[in-house]
Amino acid sequence: MSLAAVFWNNIIFAIAVTSSESRPQLLRDADWGTPDPSFQKRFSPGTSETELLRWLSENGFKLDDTSGASRRIQGLPCNEIIDVSWTAIDGTISESSAVVREEGCL
Repeated sequence: MSLAAVFWNNIIFAIAVTSSESRPQLLRDADWGTPDPSFQKRFSPGTSETELLRWLSENGFKLDDTSGASRRIQGLPCNEIIDVSWTAIDGTISESSAVVREEGCL
């Protein structure tokens, strides 16, 4: 392979890495497949559901019809899905969970 081809491959890879998405700050350290304790602490029982909905909106999540939301993170080397679920009674959270899972790697 020529030096020019290697150079351009490195440039393309660098562009891909710098343009990839990253997780919301709260979930930066979450392990794949395990409910994240930082999320559960932040949105612990007694927290306003409105506060959670605001955070989800600010961080690009799509709400579903069953007290859940998700977001696909297009990153390198792996894409990820973040699934959020919660239970609320009269607008107050009684339980919450966020799980990050792998969605394909290079």
